[in-house]
Amino acid sequence: MTIAALVDLILLAVVVSVSPTPVIAMILALFSRAALRTGTAFLMTVAGVALVVPAAVAFAVDASGDDAGGGGTSLKGWALLALGVLLLVLAGRNWSRRASGKVPAVFDKVAEMGIVGVTTLAMGTTLLNPKNLVMYVSAGAALGALDLEVGPTAGLAAVFCIVSTLPLWAALAYLAAGGRRRVGGSGCSKTG
Repeated sequence: MTIAALVDLILLAVVVSVSPTPVIAMILALFSRAALRTGTAFLMTVAGVALVVPAAVAFAVDASGDDAGGGGTSLKGWALLALGVLLLVLAGRNWSRRASGKVPAVFDKVAEMGIVGVTTLAMGTTLLNPKNLVMYVSAGAALGALDLEVGPTAGLAAVFCIVSTLPLWAALAYLAAGGRRRVGGSGCSKTG
């Protein structure tokens, strides 16, 4: 394993962690009336990431055997091409449906959502976000290409999962520190 591979993996995780949509949804959940319940629901995405990355690693390892023959194309190449086409289709759809600066309706509903709704929102915005999905597949491909034993691969996958979900851990720390209750119930500090 090289340091460059580890740096690449951490950079992919950072790209996932700064994705704005799940962070915005998480902030709205933290400032809802049921902040503890809705905020901890976002931690379920850690389990989701912990399942997606190993699946991508397994795919990368299985697909790497396709290249051994030297002739023909690999399954991994076709899968990446299909993923690229899917992303272009989704981008075109989003572009044609873009609103005129309105806040997505789901953001207004977060405060009233139950645990199942918030968990679904958290999983959807984190795991089904096309940009994040590409990062998960790329991380899995990078880990699979390292050709390491199971232990080191699992350790690197854990590092990716932790770094890519850092905002969620920050939310848990916020809740553990008292969250909204500490500042007059508003979640914001009062000035003047």
